[in-house]
Amino acid sequence: MSSSFHLRAVVAGAMAVGLLGGGAGAAVAAPSAAPHSAVQATNQTTKTNTIKVNHRSVKPGDEVTVHGKVTGIKAGTSVSLEEKQHGKWKTLTETSAVMTDHTYTLKAAWDKKGKKQIRTVVDGKRSEPVTVKVR
Repeated sequence: MSSSFHLRAVVAGAMAVGLLGGGAGAAVAAPSAAPHSAVQATNQTTKTNTIKVNHRSVKPGDEVTVHGKVTGIKAGTSVSLEEKQHGKWKTLTETSAVMTDHTYTLKAAWDKKGKKQIRTVVDGKRSEPVTVKVR
């Protein structure tokens, strides 16, 4: 007898026992899987990374301060600033670290005019992009 046929016979037998017992066995077995999944989901830490800038429009050479707040990320973790250039995200030289209150601050300035789309990356978690206009 092949092992797959044997397994089907065992499953069919178990289902028959459940049906003969009024279906109570099947009804009890199904809910036990859901609480286990729910417990696993609550044990996972969700990482967040949000940013704000002090100015959305600046003159060339003026400094922009980027303030960020994270959750699920340890203090001291490195923060990098990225700018979208020609459709691709490029890491800039400005870096910072997450402080004990789960915030960080970066400063950046641009010499060329244009719309600068920026974001931060902390422990692999990217913030939503923010646009700064250099006029």
